[in-house]
Amino acid sequence: MGKNTTAYVAGERGHVVDFKKDATGRYHVGAFVRLALRPAMLYVSLGKASAETPRWRPVESAVEIDREEFDRLTGLAALRRDMGWDIAA
Repeated sequence: MGKNTTAYVAGERGHVVDFKKDATGRYHVGAFVRLALRPAMLYVSLGKASAETPRWRPVESAVEIDREEFDRLTGLAALRRDMGWDIAA
């Protein structure tokens, strides 16, 4: 799974727009998937790659997220707070 890859999550087609990496910045732990047929973004938690499929990771869970959750997952919420911009206001 790479950026701009078509992904099917729970029967819905979307496109991987980016990944969330672990604390080391080396491994993908999640993917952001923009759905193709409706205006929604999914956050997909990824499992570990296997020896048989080293470039692919299984989907552990997928949830539809809103803008606030996107900001939290990407670190934008913390950046806004650090700069004195309260996103809830």
